[in-house]
Amino acid sequence: MLYTSPDLLTAEIITVVTGFIFNYEFAEGRRRSWWWYFACSVAMVYLMWHKESWVTVINQSAMAVLSIKNYMLFNKQESPWHQRFDYASIGVYLLSLFALQTWDGSSISEVVLWSLIVGRTILWGKKEIKGWYWLILQQLVSIVFGLYRGIYLYIFTSILKLFQGIYGLWKWKKKEAVAASE
Repeated sequence: MLYTSPDLLTAEIITVVTGFIFNYEFAEGRRRSWWWYFACSVAMVYLMWHKESWVTVINQSAMAVLSIKNYMLFNKQESPWHQRFDYASIGVYLLSLFALQTWDGSSISEVVLWSLIVGRTILWGKKEIKGWYWLILQQLVSIVFGLYRGIYLYIFTSILKLFQGIYGLWKWKKKEAVAASE
C-alpha cells in the first residue's frame, strides 16, 4: 500500500528492511539481531497506530518487549521467570484478539498469522530450530492470504522472507551438524 504521508511510507520501509536484516542476522546467530527485531516492531507499532489496527499495535508492542528479553537472555540459560514472561506474551495476544478483534472474514488470517508470529518469536528466544519452520509456515500462509486479498507487494516480501526462512533453517541445521560431529 502506498501512503500519502512520507512518515508512514518511511515507517513501512523501516519495517521491511529491519525485518529482513533481523532474519539474516538471526540466521547467522548474532545477538544484535534482536535490536533489529525491536526496531521493526517499533516501526510497525507507529505504522499500525496510524492505521488504527489496534490488535497489531498491542501485539507488536509485546513483540518489542520480547525482543529486549531475548536480547538480554541470548546466551543465558532459561529460568521459570523467562517462561512466565513468554506465557504472558501469549496472554497479551489472546486478550488483544478477544478484546479488540472484529470477527469478520479477514480475522481468520490475522489469528493464524499472529499465532505463528508469537510462537515463532518465543521459539527463537529459546534458540529452537522449530522457530524457522514457524516462519516458513507463516510466510506460506501470508502468500495465500495475500493472493486472496490481491496485495502483491505483500506477497513479494513474503516470498523473500520465505527464502530467508529456508536459509535460516539450512544455516541452523548446518550448525547443528557441525556441533554434533565435534
